[in-house]
Amino acid sequence: MRIITFFILLISYFNLCGQTGKSYSSRWHPVKNEKNPGDSDEYTFNKKSKLYYILSNDLTKIYITLKVDDEVVIRKILHEGLAVWIDMDNKQEKSMGIRFPVGSENIESRTIHDFSQKSLDAEKDINEAINLANTIELIGFRNELYKRFPADNSDSFAGTIKIDKNGVLHYRLILPVEKIPVRNSRNRTGALPFTIGVEYGNITSSNQAGKKDSNSKPEISGSRHQAVIMWIKNVRLAEER
Repeated sequence: MRIITFFILLISYFNLCGQTGKSYSSRWHPVKNEKNPGDSDEYTFNKKSKLYYILSNDLTKIYITLKVDDEVVIRKILHEGLAVWIDMDNKQEKSMGIRFPVGSENIESRTIHDFSQKSLDAEKDINEAINLANTIELIGFRNELYKRFPADNSDSFAGTIKIDKNGVLHYRLILPVEKIPVRNSRNRTGALPFTIGVEYGNITSSNQAGKKDSNSKPEISGSRHQAVIMWIKNVRLAEER
């Protein structure tokens, strides 16, 4: 009888651990040392995506701050774009997201055409790509009137990208809490945890997967990189300073 009871308790324990999983606690914004991520414990590094990241929030906005010091990753982000996926069911679904930047290759009026080959003037290439990183695209937000708009906003989604003198890319995306369907817990312990995905490269949403656009141009073989995605699970917003 004791053995049976022991195994029941053991199974219950592992089930509880599997359901809980690791969580990420957002910091209260502003974060003290976010300007110097290389010297700060505030940042978390994801080895797969080679991204340093901090999530922070105040009462009205969520801030996603990234630092990238890998040149190849920087070029992928600027040329092919980066998307932040939000899943309020705490899953890994790509149905609602914010794409910033959309990527130089995805702008119809782009002045640079082929990023698959190494530029003869890498500095000029990056600077031009930075200048084109000024547009936000919403994916899966049904109630938003505009799907693409300038990244310099004060009353909606906003984003900034810059490269410092050491060639390090600094990224910030601001999400208004009122635009995201945050769900509060029934026992009034704050917002329920959700999942954030950060993806760069050849980005495809769940709704676009498996579908082909008859009007789209065929891709040149080798000109697009396979997408890399980092999932941050069980994100909990900070409730106070």
